[in-house]
Amino acid sequence: MEKSKYYHENDVESKHMQETPAYIFHGYVASNVGLKRMNNEDNFLLDEIWNRESALDKSEDMTIANKQKAWCNVAVFDGMGGGENGELASMIAAEEFQKVFNKIDVNTVETDIETMSRRGFLNANRRIIEEQQYHAMYGTTGTIICTNGVKFKVFHLGDSRAYLFRNGELYQLTKDQTLAAMKISLGFYEENDPLVEKEKHQLTEYIGCDQTLENLRPLESQWMDLLSGDKLLICSDGLYDMCSNAQIIEIMKNEEQPEKIAQKLLQRALENGGFDNITCLVLERGICMDNCN
Repeated sequence: MEKSKYYHENDVESKHMQETPAYIFHGYVASNVGLKRMNNEDNFLLDEIWNRESALDKSEDMTIANKQKAWCNVAVFDGMGGGENGELASMIAAEEFQKVFNKIDVNTVETDIETMSRRGFLNANRRIIEEQQYHAMYGTTGTIICTNGVKFKVFHLGDSRAYLFRNGELYQLTKDQTLAAMKISLGFYEENDPLVEKEKHQLTEYIGCDQTLENLRPLESQWMDLLSGDKLLICSDGLYDMCSNAQIIEIMKNEEQPEKIAQKLLQRALENGGFDNITCLVLERGICMDNCN
């Protein structure tokens, strides 16, 4: 994990929602089939917005700018298989998480969010396993961020990534759960080994892999402070495979609005080859409704 010291030093204590100021959140998602694929197997959750079609065959942009809510929940899901109904798996995951998060109210606290998020992974996994009886389907990645404007937490399975952009630096908040990453961590080969390219997207964990229906567990971050000026980015591998960290930082430094950042990142990934579906979601904390800092 890049910048791992930050990941642990900014833990915050849980508080009841009544003690937490209400914020407006500004979010934007851009998704595109890319230049090499026939259909888009990515999906997303932007608060209450998700793609209800079987596939995205063109760029789709949706926003929740100026929406007030005690909690804001965002996610990216990248369906697996390159033709094996990956778009259906990612759509199921988005739908199941939307159902779970729709139960949030002003009294929801951090421990509730954690329980709901874990339940979302289990529900989505169960639905996908059920659908595997009728469709050739593997599953989907799932990377989720939950925030109340004061703090945020990441839940993660697969290789869709979450980043924090703060003070001109980009922090990767997730670790790819792939065969290549596992072998590198075990010392089987170095990051520059040619085998990395072949195995870097062979997932070791994903939504749809747990046939027991009970044991799927996402990786979870600590609760972390969300500061003024911070931006959160979730993306599928179609973005970070095509854009280096330096290119992502350049765009996030030069653009202020989530809409412009997402659109510019998408365009850069297309210019660099667009070999896969591309989805990038950008979220920032907006105005505090209680006139707080």
